Amino acid sequence: YNKISGMLLDTFEKSRFDFVRYSEIDCKSVSREIQDDILNILLQEEKVVKVAEDMYTLKSYMEEAKRVILEKLAQNPVITIAKVRDLLSTSRKSAKPILEYMDSIKVTKKTGGESERVAYR
Repeated sequence: YNKISGMLLDTFEKSRFDFVRYSEIDCKSVSREIQDDILNILLQEEKVVKVAEDMYTLKSYMEEAKRVILEKLAQNPVITIAKVRDLLSTSRKSAKPILEYMDSIKVTKKTGGESERVAYR
């Protein structure tokens, strides 16, 4: 357990906001079933959060993203995928799931445009 959970946490930590697909993480020494069980334990312990399908990261990173997004929304009522990409020094491919995650936890909500969000009120 410790070896695999350490490897998963280390992988998520190194990737920061450039998410690695969970299906691409290969723990050669154990079966996928055991790896999935360990991931579920990390989710239950709230060390890891599911950002999008097959994308996970450390909860602390999503807390940091939440703080940064809320600070930006306090200055400007609309935030875009491009702005999140720039604020978190990541790619659009990662910024979009971050905003979708923020929608799911009611930090932001979609406005008319696909890429625009406002603070959830």
